[in-house]
Amino acid sequence: MTGIPGQLSAANRADIRAKLRQSAGEFLQRFYRHDVLVARAVRGIQIEAAQRFRMEVAEPLIRAIAGGLAGFDPRGQDVTPANFPELAQIIREAEAIIEQGVASVRLLTEQRMRDIGQGEVDFVAENAAKTLGEPVPTTPAGQEVRRPWLGDDTERWFRKMLVQPTGDAVRQRITQGMQQGQTVDQIVGSIRGTRTQAGVLDASTQAVGTLVRTAATSASAQARGETFQELGVTHWRFLATLDSKTTVQCAANDGKSFLVGEGPMPPLHPNCRSVAVPDFRGKPIGTRASIDGQVPAATDYESWLATQSISEQNTVLGKTKAEAWRAGKITLKQMLGRDLQPLTLAELRRLDRI
Repeated sequence: MTGIPGQLSAANRADIRAKLRQSAGEFLQRFYRHDVLVARAVRGIQIEAAQRFRMEVAEPLIRAIAGGLAGFDPRGQDVTPANFPELAQIIREAEAIIEQGVASVRLLTEQRMRDIGQGEVDFVAENAAKTLGEPVPTTPAGQEVRRPWLGDDTERWFRKMLVQPTGDAVRQRITQGMQQGQTVDQIVGSIRGTRTQAGVLDASTQAVGTLVRTAATSASAQARGETFQELGVTHWRFLATLDSKTTVQCAANDGKSFLVGEGPMPPLHPNCRSVAVPDFRGKPIGTRASIDGQVPAATDYESWLATQSISEQNTVLGKTKAEAWRAGKITLKQMLGRDLQPLTLAELRRLDRI
């Protein structure tokens, strides 16, 4: 997305902001409902990407490995790619399939990121227009997919989390299988997975889901941040998911307000589900979703966690941290270091002594 010089003047944005503030409850309530729907949409994209991975990587990879090894008889400790060019060629072909197939999954993900980004721009504009009762000009979403998230861009993340680990694991399973005298079926089973044991491709499929979720969170947050700025919204609020899967990083920031363009914009970690919503510097109005159903919008993660059972609190924080938190010795925010990473138990004990 680009800026909007000439579309909205500073006075226009100030006027829109003032009107939205007057109807903040209506404006924000639609965000809460929208975020539930977006989560379902992202799940659909995860399934779509997993299917693409199966078609473009898993199935051709298994066929290639099974076909290549069918005519390769040597077994033993000296059977390595360096000693047997035929084996090296089988592995190279497998790596090429992974490289090309993952590129197809990445391109699909990038297209869906653009779709999500544009969808967020459209939603915010339509929400504002419905709230104000008048059209609101916006700029189309741009190339959010090319912007870094968690320190790298989408292409490098797919290489780092999918291409390299999958290729390394496949190479290792084939070589180890040869050296241990395994059959072709045993080697293929260790890569594909069986009913009783996960294989290389099971872990890779999970990585696809993680990458899609994180990329979608990034595209949504970036598009929203810029659209907020266009509308003259000066602050945004961090909204984490109220359930036991939420990380300490996100839980500690839940409900906190930041200037647009500043603050820990989601995603904060792989698989991050947190979102950014407008903040009009007043008490949040309406309700927000939680695993227990709708709760007041002013409920932050720490107050929600206080209503959960001790076993649930222990699951979320870990027993030692949960005990310190219940005793009032430490807050969720204090469980984080300056780099937004959770404290270790040793650091927690040090803080307890203080």
